[in-house]
Amino acid sequence: MQYQTMAALIVACGLAAAPAALARQEVRVGVTMASGEGGPGGGGNTISRRGVDKYAAALEMTSEQKEAAVALHEGYQAAVGEVQRAFAESIAEMRRSFEESQDPSVFGEKMPKARGEQRAKLAALEKSLLADLRAILTPDQAQRWSKVERLRRRETHLRGMLSGESVDLTEVIAGLRLGETDATLRDALEDYEHDLDRALKGKEAIAGGGEAALGGGQFDIEAMRKAMNEQREAGLKVKEVNERHARKLREMLPETARERFAQAVRRESFPMVYRPSRVSRTLEAAEKLEGVTTEQRQRLREVREQYEREAGPLNDRWASAIEEAEKEGAEGGVMLGDGGMMRMSFGPEQSDTPRAIARRARRELDDRFRQQVEKVLTPEQIKQLPPPAEQVMEGGPDGAIRVIRGGGG
Repeated sequence: MQYQTMAALIVACGLAAAPAALARQEVRVGVTMASGEGGPGGGGNTISRRGVDKYAAALEMTSEQKEAAVALHEGYQAAVGEVQRAFAESIAEMRRSFEESQDPSVFGEKMPKARGEQRAKLAALEKSLLADLRAILTPDQAQRWSKVERLRRRETHLRGMLSGESVDLTEVIAGLRLGETDATLRDALEDYEHDLDRALKGKEAIAGGGEAALGGGQFDIEAMRKAMNEQREAGLKVKEVNERHARKLREMLPETARERFAQAVRRESFPMVYRPSRVSRTLEAAEKLEGVTTEQRQRLREVREQYEREAGPLNDRWASAIEEAEKEGAEGGVMLGDGGMMRMSFGPEQSDTPRAIARRARRELDDRFRQQVEKVLTPEQIKQLPPPAEQVMEGGPDGAIRVIRGGGG
């Protein structure tokens, strides 16, 4: 459903219907799903059960209040499911019409209305749930409602493609499991929340600009450029807030936690670089295969250690290249939508940029070590390994949507 929905959106945007315009401008489109709290599939950032737990903690709800909140959320989730099923049926109907007519304008005509109706229904459900949650609070708890509003803005708008733009330092600190924190650190986190919220309000103000530039089956390159520039500027402000407060917070942490904090921030800032790689996932799967011998397991551990030694410097080089490319703003931008993000670039693809070279070096390392893993295993064991690459859809200069090999992870 994730890729099908975004594919339909791309067609609705006119990418498949305007090959001449695409060929002139050489627009490259890569699709990255970014589901948010509520899960993927075109449903936007619906409120999750985890989100309700966060609200309850922020408001210091009693156990009885939390039970009521969970019950309210269950009703909300059921209603959201109905809205998403109706949207999926609309997509299926559009696809059937397209298969019969081979006319991509089917999507251009019907998709904006279907997404508009879905968005309006989900917004009404969210508003109703939040009002119901607020109604069960005491007056003292209600005074802290602004904290829930900030949490919700982070859930909805703390996402993007710039390094550091999607980092939530409150989550990073929580992940360190420091136990009881002192008042100075708590005050610093409160200051961070307020500064971040101001930056996120800037993103909130331009939300929907990307899809608006793509709506109605028209392909307006200049409108896309404008929307991407606005989203980039808003994202840079979020990134700056995170970088500034990360430096302050690090110095306030116990010395034993500072390096862990810095590493966690870097992982969150460059998820494509530092997330578990294809080789790491392959090694993990290989070690769990039935029938793996003690000798094989030892050899797999040696492969893992060697891979980590060689991958570390390449990852750091890739992350640095990403930061430099972001400063220049020369590698396109991102269009944010309810169901995900589309990275768009204008002009011919360049394979000799530092970013492209660093990414290719990591991929080549992954390919080489995947082969080493396979040399340790039997042919039957190799068949049980996960596929070697992820899939990402991309629209080429000819207007076609194709499936390409995924990112460095």
